Amino acid sequence: MDTARYAAPPSPTFLDQLYSSRLAPPRDLARFDFAEPKGDPGFFGPGSVTWAVFANPVPMAVGGIAATILELAEPRVRAGVWNHSSFRKDPLTRVQRTGIAALVTAYGGRAQAEQLTARVRKMHDKVRGIADNGEPYWGNDPELLQWVHVTAAWGFLQAYRRYLNPGLGREEQDRYYAEALPGAHLYGLTPDIVPTTRAATEACFAAMEPRLEPSAVLDEFLTMVREVPFLLPNTAGQRMIVDAAIDLIPSRLRQRLGLESGAAGAALRTATLRAMAQVMAWGLRASPAHQACARVGADPAVLHL
Repeated sequence: MDTARYAAPPSPTFLDQLYSSRLAPPRDLARFDFAEPKGDPGFFGPGSVTWAVFANPVPMAVGGIAATILELAEPRVRAGVWNHSSFRKDPLTRVQRTGIAALVTAYGGRAQAEQLTARVRKMHDKVRGIADNGEPYWGNDPELLQWVHVTAAWGFLQAYRRYLNPGLGREEQDRYYAEALPGAHLYGLTPDIVPTTRAATEACFAAMEPRLEPSAVLDEFLTMVREVPFLLPNTAGQRMIVDAAIDLIPSRLRQRLGLESGAAGAALRTATLRAMAQVMAWGLRASPAHQACARVGADPAVLHL
């Protein structure tokens, strides 16, 4: 490969500026340099399914909200998030920072990803208490870490398939889940509890389903993210993102959680977000994904499966 050809990302485009101002606040994202150290592929690297799935902000936003819904549906995870973080006062920033952590894990150099996740694990260790159902919780509980990992990995992949690559095959999906092992280990998960196939992920969903429940916290979160735009510049667009996230969740779980996405507009919503994702796919040139490509001398075409 002619690495000199891809030595540095081009200047930011209008879409890059929109991406930085909406999806990830500059004060947080600017702390991370995805262009260094040169030659470091990180924990995934070019050619991975993960680099393709995480590259586009549209499915990342939809998938991230879907994952958060499922996390808040579990009583112990909900108590840990609600009682021990900024989520109660500022859920949007909390969601954005979670997205940034995913980007650093996916596209950052190894040392950068290790430093970030070590801080996250240290914070999680202080998260302890009793949930509303009387069960104890701990931020580094392997079962809870597994559920957070599974919902995030699943949400990002499902949104990517729906809005960018519906033809992604079973083999590539299994490879995506298997690729997650190193990143999951950074957050404290042991290999024996990390689902590495689509079938194993579905089994994890089935096992956790009886524990999932509606709650006032979940309702409050959905109201907030519908009414306060943080990706799109208006509330109508924001509601479309949230409804799209609810669309991703299997119907049996939507019914269990009392979720309504506005099914009448599903076709238009899907078409609109697919068009937006396609524009973003080729319009972003200074995103973490493209910076990571420049870092290792890879053609940005590797971000498109």
